[in-house]
Amino acid sequence: MSAAQQPTPTYADLHAMFWHEFVAKHEVGYQPRLPAESTQGLVPVTGHGYCMTPIIKHGTRMWFDRSLAPESGDVVTAQFHPTVIERTLRDRANDADFQRAYGDEAKRGELGRVIKLLCSYRGVPFLVTNDSMVPLNGGKYGAGPPLGPSKIIGVLRRIDA
Repeated sequence: MSAAQQPTPTYADLHAMFWHEFVAKHEVGYQPRLPAESTQGLVPVTGHGYCMTPIIKHGTRMWFDRSLAPESGDVVTAQFHPTVIERTLRDRANDADFQRAYGDEAKRGELGRVIKLLCSYRGVPFLVTNDSMVPLNGGKYGAGPPLGPSKIIGVLRRIDA
């Protein structure tokens, strides 16, 4: 069967492929595509939660570059569109681990700035974690109304050990 005849993978298949490749590549430690020698001009962010484990752990201090164009395979910080936040809160309402990690932020309306893996499939970008994936540019995704577009804020350039 030629590449053009290959069936389109499901979202679950794509997610598994993206995440397994990321973990296999970085299981001995994450290295940004363009590591920064210093933090000058970079924006500090401390990781919160467990969606990027085992590669990036809760409490990890990272530095992001707002001027670098993101590429598939980069770890990015992004601002979720409100429709993504609403769906996440609805889908994770009974998820005790999610509520423990993000419940207070959600109650204060602070949920939305995230750290995710950027991956593309046939030119379509996705924001990926160890257990989920959403299309960066929004649109129809799974059950429910279409999602609005999220926005990439910066590309990871440095991680403090």
